[in-house]
Amino acid sequence: MNTSWKKVALHTHTYWSDGKGTPEQMLQAFRKRGFDCVAWTEHNYFPGKEELWLPVLPEEGAWPGNFSRRMYDLYRREFAGTMEEKKIAFRTCVRIQRFDEVKARMEEKNRFLILPGGEFTSPVDTTGRTRELHMNYLNLRQTFPYLQGKDEFETIRLNKKQVDEAGRKQSAPCFFMVNHPLWRFYNVHPLALVENHDVKHFEICNGGSAHFPLPGAYTPDQFFDIVNAFRLEKGYGRICAAASDDSHIYEEPGIDSIAGVGAAFVMVNTPELTAGSIIGALNRGDYYPTLGVLLEEITFRDHCLSVKVKPGKGVRYKIRFIATRRGFDSRVEMKNIPEGDGHPPREIAFFSPEIGWTVMECEGISASCKLEDSDLYLRAVVESDRKTRMGWDYFPGYECAWTQVYTH
Repeated sequence: MNTSWKKVALHTHTYWSDGKGTPEQMLQAFRKRGFDCVAWTEHNYFPGKEELWLPVLPEEGAWPGNFSRRMYDLYRREFAGTMEEKKIAFRTCVRIQRFDEVKARMEEKNRFLILPGGEFTSPVDTTGRTRELHMNYLNLRQTFPYLQGKDEFETIRLNKKQVDEAGRKQSAPCFFMVNHPLWRFYNVHPLALVENHDVKHFEICNGGSAHFPLPGAYTPDQFFDIVNAFRLEKGYGRICAAASDDSHIYEEPGIDSIAGVGAAFVMVNTPELTAGSIIGALNRGDYYPTLGVLLEEITFRDHCLSVKVKPGKGVRYKIRFIATRRGFDSRVEMKNIPEGDGHPPREIAFFSPEIGWTVMECEGISASCKLEDSDLYLRAVVESDRKTRMGWDYFPGYECAWTQVYTH
């Protein structure tokens, strides 16, 4: 029985990149919402030694945003004892605290853990024509250069290699994840994560990244099935699915909307709240992504996957089990999609409907299903009738949770 679930945020931003709050405001928001662990992951930067002073301006302004008077007032009210400010050329400026400073003050042993990390981020292309890639790393206290390959296949490989090499140089384990693969417009080819089969994690749901849907093209759920089907057919290991807020906003009302806090996260199965235990469990795939549905139990024994939901009051649940048969139709049809409806031109892969089909479905809070010899894997999705806070394409309209895939 699983009894040691920890609520974890894997993807966050503050004023050190394009977030709309200080590190303390970000961490406090997650702590108030019951999170046990937060990974701090700025774009292309780890806030280690350098100082950052920001002027306080009347309005937030355009992206990436200013330190607004409103956020200054909130920060001063909540963190007056540790806030540093000074006048520079007649302007009020505030020093944004570094990782070690904030961790020392806000982390609580066995109650609230703060992990270092970062997000590899490609140069911004407002046209969307470039396949921009974002990838997270956790439990490394350093800034890496973003390495651009000739395509997304090579870009993932080059940046994953940097993390692997850095991880080998330290005694503690690290973690790597490909973020929001369908953002902005099918930016990551599923086969890029088949070829890069040492990548073990990707975001199946991201609370801060909307993208343009294309009728007939794969969804994030189908992306999960496609990568695993091709990998397992080739004898490679599985890929695991994660969910995150990709949080940027820490004040009302935005904190409860797009890029806010607590809409998408992972539950990690580990008895200890330490960096080693959290990263170890993540790397084993001993976690599940969720949009609010909580699971009491996930077991895979004797080729049987069993799921039990921790029910919410008055909420109804449906459990679906999904598989792909061995020898599935592996043909890939590439289509050139012209620019239109707000999206850029893109060559997109289309896959067989034989990949990822529902083998069993039932209503209730518990169910079990057997992994057949003819199937490559089995996974489950638990769907509720409670609406999510989001309202755009590919963010599920109702709270749900996914298990990882289980194999022979």
